[in-house]
Amino acid sequence: MLLFKKILSLFKKKEEIKQLPKEFSFQEIDEKVKEIQERIAKEQNQIKEEIQERIARFDSEILESIRQLEAIDIEKRRDFDKLKSIVKENLKSYINYLKRLQKNLKEITELCPEEYFKKIYSIMSEFVKLSNVSFERATILIGKEMEDVAKRIKIFLNDLDILLKKSDRHKNKKINQIIKIINEIRTTKKYYEKKQTEIINLQTDLERVKEELTLKEKLLENILNSNDYKKEEEMKKVYKMKLQDFENKLYKIKEKINFKELLNKYHLDKKKKEIIESYRNNFKESLLEQDENLFQELIEDKKEINLSALKQEYLNLKDPFISPIDSSLNEIKGEISKLNSKINDYVKKIKEEKLKQERFFEKINKMESELKIAFTDLIQNFEN
Repeated sequence: MLLFKKILSLFKKKEEIKQLPKEFSFQEIDEKVKEIQERIAKEQNQIKEEIQERIARFDSEILESIRQLEAIDIEKRRDFDKLKSIVKENLKSYINYLKRLQKNLKEITELCPEEYFKKIYSIMSEFVKLSNVSFERATILIGKEMEDVAKRIKIFLNDLDILLKKSDRHKNKKINQIIKIINEIRTTKKYYEKKQTEIINLQTDLERVKEELTLKEKLLENILNSNDYKKEEEMKKVYKMKLQDFENKLYKIKEKINFKELLNKYHLDKKKKEIIESYRNNFKESLLEQDENLFQELIEDKKEINLSALKQEYLNLKDPFISPIDSSLNEIKGEISKLNSKINDYVKKIKEEKLKQERFFEKINKMESELKIAFTDLIQNFEN
């Protein structure tokens, strides 16, 4: 179990928090990382070659150990048959584990250095774990022979420990971390630049709409200041005055009619009663909606009131003065309203996009700080 724990410790390394001694540019980091990657690849290949040479020697040593173990004749020993059977069975099992160890170590030669180092750890850990019981049971009768094998394996593990420790500081963990941050920075910068382009396009559209609004407002101002518009406004005032005079006239005529008396007089005549109530409630509109001749008969004593003439006068005033300029003004005002709405939408959208862009900017700054720290840590590891 101590051997297994030692194997587990081969790939463990304490990380120290280091202070950033100086500033680095993003381009410098990028170039330096590529340089270190090349150095790591070269050094790891060299370490892999050294480990393979050691494994080749270990293979010869294990082959010799297997021959020695297979040559042991358990049956010649003066012990209980049951005990000899247990030892014989576990010795055979242990030899098979040694052969499998040889085979497994030969099958990983094509792996890249980083995966090769991991696989060695996995193979040796598996061997120790699986063969431990067989080893202990076989040593009951053949302790010396088994101890010789254990010494060879222990020496091999110690040699591996030394070689793997050389590779430990060159593992790609820190490099991969730096590459990941660099890629994230590049991706985020693309988003930032894309957002910047979107903002510029929105601002361009906003300026275009503002220019269009300025033209519409200028057009509106020109119309409002034109002589034609002023003349039409005067005509509208005249029309309003005539309409007001007519309404005043109707009011005075209505005051001359005793509607209460009329209702009392014709309260049994439903049709006449409805006409009287209509004129009482809305005299002006009743001129158009009701039969003015019938109501004229009901107020026959009011000779000075001519409902037909009043109706015609109202018809003449019914349709207000419609100006062609008004149509243009209403159209322009509607367009101005839509343009103002567009401007508000653009301003809101630009504000939202700038907030998103600001978040990208903050994320880039944070990642670049992390990158500088990770890069400094990597450089210090190489210098130590």
